[in-house]
Parts: sequence; structure tokens; C-alpha cells
Amino acid sequence: FEPPWELQPETTRANNVLSLPVKFCGGKADLLPGRWLYLGERPVPWGGTACLTDDDLRNATVDGVVYYGVTFAYTEVNQGLADAQAGYQHQFFYDDMGVPIVQDTNRPLLRMGRARAKEHVWRLGAGQALNVTVDRERHVFRMRMDAGWQVDEVDEANTFEADLK
Repeated sequence: FEPPWELQPETTRANNVLSLPVKFCGGKADLLPGRWLYLGERPVPWGGTACLTDDDLRNATVDGVVYYGVTFAYTEVNQGLADAQAGYQHQFFYDDMGVPIVQDTNRPLLRMGRARAKEHVWRLGAGQALNVTVDRERHVFRMRMDAGWQVDEVDEANTFEADLK
């Protein structure tokens, strides 16, 4: 094979660097709950099990009846390639997926690649509280992120859970 040109050694390498401007014009948000759920002071990985102790529980007594609850916290993360626009909501459930026990409504804008923490402090009578049953049974705490599907996401499987004992 004979090339149609003559091969000669280069005299300068200055013309070997080229550039091409690129603009990213796509992508979707992807909301995730971070790695840990905090129940009381106890970090629990999503999908894991929390064995709660007296140190994790808060309680209050009304008319001789003791009520128990747990403060919980999580991190919302946008691992997508677009911002999650304001107005979406998260819902939290204890055992039954029918009626949420806590709702984080009207969440603010979450930029791509960013995260922020959210805590729900338990107090008796609060409409947004994780009341728990103190027994030896298994209970399930679930979080449904972007519960109304307002955010266009890479992965819309947004339900995460942890077991409580």
C-alpha cells in the first residue's frame, strides 16, 4: 500500500491541539434520599433495620396514657443532570401505605448535584409526627419521594424503606 501523500517528520506540534465547544442540552433530575435515615440519634441505611431503644424514643403522657414517637431526619439528594423544580412533595408512612403520617409539601428548588437535610422533631399532637408502637413486632417506615410525580426523573422508583423493631 502506497499512501497518496508523502510522510515527513513534524517540525512543530502547535497545530496538533484543537478544541470544540460543547453545550449540554439535556438530562433529568433524579431525587434520592441519601444513604442514611436517622431515627432518634440512630443512623439506619435505607433498606436496613433499626432496633430502637429508650434513648431513641420520645414520649408524653396524657390522661395516664403514654404515647411514643421518634424524631427522624433524612437527606434529599438530586443526583440527576437537571434541577428539581420547586413544588414537589415527599410522603412518609408507618406500616400502612394508605395515609401518609408526614408530608413534606412544596419542597424548594433542588439544584443538580446538591443535597440538603430535613428533620422532623416529634411532639405529641403534632399533625406531622412519627408516632410508634412500642412492641416486639416488625414495623416498616417508608418514604415516597416526589410523591405526586411533579419532577421528571431518570428513575421514578421513589419508595424507600427501613424496618423498625
